[in-house]
Amino acid sequence: MTTRTKPALSEVTADVLEGPALGLLLALEANGFAVAAAGDRLRIKPISKLTAEQREQVERYRHELLVLLRVCDEAVQARRVVFVQQLAASGDKIPALIFRSGTVYVVGRCYSCADALPHPRPGRCWRCSLAARLACHAPIPAVFMAAYDDARVA
Repeated sequence: MTTRTKPALSEVTADVLEGPALGLLLALEANGFAVAAAGDRLRIKPISKLTAEQREQVERYRHELLVLLRVCDEAVQARRVVFVQQLAASGDKIPALIFRSGTVYVVGRCYSCADALPHPRPGRCWRCSLAARLACHAPIPAVFMAAYDDARVA
């Protein structure tokens, strides 16, 4: 697959969970394709069985497909479950959404799970950030998520 630049705002839906990429992913999987994310690359097997139309759609929605695959990441889902529980137990207060209790705030480490960040900066890792958005039912635009490509640690 050829590499495409990050999508422009006009090219994507406001939330990948409600956009055409979800239907494409489900159709590919229903037709026996194995679709996976490998870093910032999309892997589809068997690639030789893709039609020209499917190839065009995959290229068009590459970033959205990557986001959908990241949503399915087991570590993201584990965090989402914990964050949903924290939200349910918080009453009228807004919880901090911390994945591992006792995590210390350290530059270069996610303050939620303590995983290493790719740059010596404070903040959350991509998994905790994505899980928090999922737990809060916040939209997940591909343009916003494309920024995670720069901050992601495999």
